[in-house]
Amino acid sequence: MKKLKLVLWIFVLYIIQNIFYPIISVTGIIPDLLLGFVVSYSALEHRFNKLSPVIIICAMLAGTGTGRVFPITVALTGFAGVASYIACGYMKFIPQIIRTQSVTLFFAFLMCVAEFFVSEKTVTYAFLANTALWHIICTTAVSCVIYLILKRVMFKDTQKKLLVAQERN
Repeated sequence: MKKLKLVLWIFVLYIIQNIFYPIISVTGIIPDLLLGFVVSYSALEHRFNKLSPVIIICAMLAGTGTGRVFPITVALTGFAGVASYIACGYMKFIPQIIRTQSVTLFFAFLMCVAEFFVSEKTVTYAFLANTALWHIICTTAVSCVIYLILKRVMFKDTQKKLLVAQERN
């Protein structure tokens, strides 16, 4: 059942991002839904062997999106998933949602700047102040919503098992 939910999540987010992008576009800026999903799922899944196929599939799908530079998008989405997994293994003193959103913010910025640099061969202050800033804000906000829904829908049983195990000890 969890695999079916996972496939459904990835399929719906891909369809929303690439087919219904005029609807979710805010002044021409489309939030990166698959990046937010990869980072959120990586933060919540504690087993890397189950996480790595999800990272690879989502990175490949994110690269095939409309108007994306394939190698940059695939590489940075994959790195974002691995970085989120590593960050959630360390820094236990920072709440998990803040770690997840900081990783999303950083990689959304890198992806936006790298794609703009490849297409324009320059990075300007006006781009960083206007377009990149709003893309980062939109992607991070959507990632926060995805994280909260994903934690509630797919990882509710895992949290209960952890609480029961802690009570027994």
